[in-house]
Amino acid sequence: MSSAAYGPRIAALLSQYSHQSPNITNGISHSTDVAVDLEDSIAILRSRSSSSSSSQPQPDDPDLTLALEESIKSYVDMLQHVTIQQRILKDMATDVAAGRKVGEDEEGGGVSEGLADAFKNKFRAAVQEWAGKEDRQKYHGAEPYIAFKEKVWNARHPDMPFSIRAALAADEGEPAHQDEGGQGNDDDDMELEIVSQHMSLQCPITTQTLEDPVTSQTCKHSYSRGAITEHIRHGEKHNPSRRAECPVAGCARYITLADLKPDKDLARLVRRKLAEEDEEAGREDEEYAVMD
Repeated sequence: MSSAAYGPRIAALLSQYSHQSPNITNGISHSTDVAVDLEDSIAILRSRSSSSSSSQPQPDDPDLTLALEESIKSYVDMLQHVTIQQRILKDMATDVAAGRKVGEDEEGGGVSEGLADAFKNKFRAAVQEWAGKEDRQKYHGAEPYIAFKEKVWNARHPDMPFSIRAALAADEGEPAHQDEGGQGNDDDDMELEIVSQHMSLQCPITTQTLEDPVTSQTCKHSYSRGAITEHIRHGEKHNPSRRAECPVAGCARYITLADLKPDKDLARLVRRKLAEEDEEAGREDEEYAVMD
């Protein structure tokens, strides 16, 4: 079989990768959700422990959080491996399309075996190169890893802006504090500094705490699902395009029901806020009971 005949087969192989990345992304999302749920549970238990007179140790499970972080790193490795494979196949497809011989062995053996060997050798070399890099090169600039660290940070330190440098420093035992841009490696300063945006837990329509929060994919503003749904449906009656103005003051974007996506991060923060309010109310009731 001629080398050119492998063009369609290489294209078919490339199409298979469209199913792999979403599966890996789902794994990343699951591990991240479990880690954040764990941190939220620990925070609630700590709040309850601190409000009691008991001298029991504070609840914590760093080993599980660390294991989940390692799983995120493994997923980043998988994504990198998929990217490497795609790159090799694309290079082969380019060579085949240009009429260049790809993967033939020096003795003029079968093309199919030569292509397979060429792929395996290039992939093995690229994976070894990736494995030889330091963690900061492989993970600290990877979006899934940064997103994981940010969500865990927000669960642990809801009142502190996130930066990857501060999160990594906290992992080394340094006290958590707001990163004010101190001296550090250029890589950290230029590539790794990411600060989270402050998220309001108040619905701009009801001005009350968010209920079943959803976020617009158009303007990134968040609302209570029921309130924004009613707002959009009311706007649809007066707008033939079946859309409504964003109710946030100063926002000129239009939104539709299809633009709204459930916001699990905000939902967690709301649950945590409500739990803390319940704990505070319980402590106040106990204080009033003692006074009576």
